[in-house]
Amino acid sequence: MAVNQGTATFTGGTGTKSVAIGMTPIWMEVEFGGTNIRHSWGSVYGGNQYVYSDDVSSITSGKIIQVKDTSGTVILEGTFTSFTSGNAIFNVTTAPVTMPQMLLRFGN
Repeated sequence: MAVNQGTATFTGGTGTKSVAIGMTPIWMEVEFGGTNIRHSWGSVYGGNQYVYSDDVSSITSGKIIQVKDTSGTVILEGTFTSFTSGNAIFNVTTAPVTMPQMLLRFGN
């Protein structure tokens, strides 16, 4: 079993986003935090994806990313698509002007 972690930031805009992670995992956790956003934690495992968009919201299924600003407005949202050739592929459907950095943890 191999595990690893790292940081990444999506390029601007919506659509398909690829993040090079250097291996092909079977699970991944994505975490966002920082100034002007609420803490968010999402995961994908076994084909299922879920996200806690903040500390007062319920779990959302079918998404790995849902980031809210401090007023509670969703500013970044997306789904996990696949792991291919050392990359994690996402489909971002809502994007802010400035993308927040994310912490990734993954393994196989």
